[in-house]
Amino acid sequence: MKIHFRRTGGFAGLRRAIAIDTDQLAPEPAREFEELVAKACFFDLPARIKPSGPGADRFVYTITVEIHDRQHSVEFTDGSIPPNLTSLLKRLTQRIG
Repeated sequence: MKIHFRRTGGFAGLRRAIAIDTDQLAPEPAREFEELVAKACFFDLPARIKPSGPGADRFVYTITVEIHDRQHSVEFTDGSIPPNLTSLLKRLTQRIG
């Protein structure tokens, strides 16, 4: 599984990104990412999740997951984080520092 994560925006307009290939990770972190993607029902989420209202200086997140021949991307902001993506987002954010 490959995961591409990008966070842009915020007050300073910063851009941070990371690419993770679970085949290159130790077994425990690899299994953790695979479980987080599965628990999020990632491939069932829409490509874009709009915030419920206006907001300035929000982060914009894009997560792309590739598994074999399947690929799906989801974009959302601080104002529209789906509850089932919270754990995956937290773990990815930890990885980019």
